[in-house]
Amino acid sequence: MQISWRVAFLIVAAAGAMHLSLWKIFVVLVGYLGFEQLDRRLSRRAKEKAIHDVMCGWKTSAEDPEYEDKGEVSRARLTGSDQIITARVADGGVFFMCDMCDDKKFP
Repeated sequence: MQISWRVAFLIVAAAGAMHLSLWKIFVVLVGYLGFEQLDRRLSRRAKEKAIHDVMCGWKTSAEDPEYEDKGEVSRARLTGSDQIITARVADGGVFFMCDMCDDKKFP
């Protein structure tokens, strides 16, 4: 967990200016850390879900096997190495291969 030291400093400085006791400063800092961790988890989950929605669930088109269909959307079919490169670019350079594509519900 990496916190923003600027925010922590501002919390402590503002609490000192308002003459708050140490336990109140501690409660505010713990609350800030908790909500920041929650925000990181929610944003990571949203990012993984977005990648999952783009990478998974495509079926080979019955009309043209070089295309894939998902609902009413169609795209050119990605082969093995192209699909891995697409996943790497989508995840910001970190290797992520959608292992939830096996008809599992995304968490």
